[in-house]
Amino acid sequence: MSNKNIFKMIVHDFFIIFASCVMFVVLLNPDQQMIKIQDLRNAMLCSIAASLPTLILYYPRECPLWYEKFRIILHFIVVEVIVAIFSEVLNWVYTPAGKVIMAIEVAVIYAIIKAFSYRGDKKTADQINEKLKRMKEEEKELEEKTGRKRIGKER
Repeated sequence: MSNKNIFKMIVHDFFIIFASCVMFVVLLNPDQQMIKIQDLRNAMLCSIAASLPTLILYYPRECPLWYEKFRIILHFIVVEVIVAIFSEVLNWVYTPAGKVIMAIEVAVIYAIIKAFSYRGDKKTADQINEKLKRMKEEEKELEEKTGRKRIGKER
């Protein structure tokens, strides 16, 4: 994957994390009249810090499936730790129950991001498969019209 695509993925993750953070703040604090600018800045900083470990997921070469799963688990743990550190330093959560709720929120946001990524990857894979299927059909039609197979093609 190119650096440009990795950067795009990090920015994409940042916006999803930031939007999710803002939605959770609004939904879980209905008595709060307004969100303070400082809270938005803190959520933005946390979103940046939580989106940077996305680099863990990208490896320049092909790797076994178990290694990919390991990197996903490692990425999740790193994100959880980053958010826990931010919540502790910025005093977002005061009680142990609040910390558990925060960890659950991070897991839900992580699942949302993974679902969006999966949907996008599946869409891309389906498009590629459709193009390959059309190419194969066109090649088969050409073979039927000409009555011969392409040179150098093994079947």
